[in-house]
Amino acid sequence: MRHNGEFLKTGRVVEATRSPGMERVINEQALEQTALDRLSDTLLPKLISGKLRVPDAERVLEAVG
Repeated sequence: MRHNGEFLKTGRVVEATRSPGMERVINEQALEQTALDRLSDTLLPKLISGKLRVPDAERVLEAVG
């Protein structure tokens, strides 16, 4: 698959074809994904082990914002 004559690599357009607006969106999405990964890494083990129940998790999420 090609985009503007450049190959797509692992779902990302080669750097030279990105616009500043597109770069901002990609950066925002990367930050959001990092936050979601951390939240999942924190809550999932506690939910699976029974140390945290869903109502408790909802309170944690509300506190985080």
